[in-house]
Amino acid sequence: MMINWMVAVGLFILGVADFATKKVSLIVIGIWGIFGAALQLYLGELFCMPRIISILPGILLFLLARVSGEKIGYGDAWTILVMGIYLDVENLIAVGMIAITLSGLAALVLICICKKKRDYEMPFIPFVFAGYMAEQILFTVLV
Repeated sequence: MMINWMVAVGLFILGVADFATKKVSLIVIGIWGIFGAALQLYLGELFCMPRIISILPGILLFLLARVSGEKIGYGDAWTILVMGIYLDVENLIAVGMIAITLSGLAALVLICICKKKRDYEMPFIPFVFAGYMAEQILFTVLV
């Protein structure tokens, strides 16, 4: 339960900042990551294989950020990497899939209805927050 709250609060703070400034604070991500690592260390799960596997999507995003010339921002990659400290890879992938779907739908609305150009930059972390909340609701309802 504590992990769920820490993820939700961290994503909310980062999402608001990303929406307002289109930047993600590495200081906030660092503090969030330290809390997550301390909690996992306390639980004895920081260095277990599932936790190590859970940070791989974040590492993959760093590679994509580099290859894409930062079309995917490094702040987004850091956020997903830190989420891997908190969440199992299955939950992280579910959150990512929901977030990508929501951001794609929002992009369609912005392009088709709001007449934005295809190169319009949208903050991604608010969609990650929405994806996390949706995943938590779906998990609660289905389990």
